[in-house]
Amino acid sequence: MKILEDISYKINDKKIFNNFTLNVADKGTTAIIGSNGKGKTTLLKIILRLLKINSGKVLSPNKMSYVPDGTEIFFGGITPQIYFDYLLDLENDEIAFKKRINKLQEQIEYPMEINDQKIANLSLGQRKMVMIVSALARETDLYILDEPFSGLDQKRQLLLSKTMSELSTNKPVLFTSHDNPKLWPKNTKIVEI
Repeated sequence: MKILEDISYKINDKKIFNNFTLNVADKGTTAIIGSNGKGKTTLLKIILRLLKINSGKVLSPNKMSYVPDGTEIFFGGITPQIYFDYLLDLENDEIAFKKRINKLQEQIEYPMEINDQKIANLSLGQRKMVMIVSALARETDLYILDEPFSGLDQKRQLLLSKTMSELSTNKPVLFTSHDNPKLWPKNTKIVEI
């Protein structure tokens, strides 16, 4: 699946990408790697159409699910359960969505006791798990995860890797990572920027 075609993007006069093309497998995992400041998160924002490119084509599907690196998108005053219930109301098939949430919570050993705590009071790893479950439970054409392993303990990193691998048997999973490639799903395609 071609996601980006010959895109160029610059900030002020600094070129970040020049005629860059990105293909991901229709099924499988793709890791975008590169040192800090190379533009991995910027690239994801371009794919998500959150940033306007200078030239080229963004060909990513309209239906995508995103896990950002930070947890700033959450309203700290709500609980994970309220957030999951809100997402449930947006779904066409509420029963299937609830089953996917439950399955993901089980797969990554999500601590159910956090569901009634304010998100603002959760640890970084707990907030990350809320974001992962909420994003991966969505039926979508492309899963995008920015630094999904950061903030998680090693056990949950391995569980997430297995979960990503399972998801990628049906849909493409695109992620950025600074973490040890041994954590990644097997047969991950690597794109270095």
